[in-house]
Amino acid sequence: EGSILLSALESDAYAEIIADGNHVNKDLFKFFVKCKGLDKIVGITDSLEQAGLPDGVYPTDDGRFIVKNGGDLFYQGTTTRAGSSIGIFDCLMNFQSFTNNTMEACLPVYSENQAKLLNFENGIIKENMPADFIVVKDDKIQQVYSLGKCIFKA
Repeated sequence: EGSILLSALESDAYAEIIADGNHVNKDLFKFFVKCKGLDKIVGITDSLEQAGLPDGVYPTDDGRFIVKNGGDLFYQGTTTRAGSSIGIFDCLMNFQSFTNNTMEACLPVYSENQAKLLNFENGIIKENMPADFIVVKDDKIQQVYSLGKCIFKA
């Protein structure tokens, strides 16, 4: 958790954060936002491919096994965390909850800020821009659009 404080001190740098409640104590999020501002925070996840699967033991490409138990993913027989199973939408919802900000204020942390950091000309909803977005109602994903086409409907 010391690294969050160091990145907060460098005001011009972007800082990544995983809003899963494990990597960074949720009580530090408001302080982090106060130091960095929402425009310099990039929300990420370390979610692995096992995220959408039921609890169990799964092989990896390198011959090891990952044990999925709820949201936790550990290498079998160890206490070494392999990653998480939290998706980016759940991170967004946690970020909003941890910071007490509106959804509108938090959305750029998971879209526009990444585009700005990487000098991409997307990450926003605007005429003649690639239309990749989700439709949310009552905190649930209703539709997913990729390149302007609906690819998922609840």
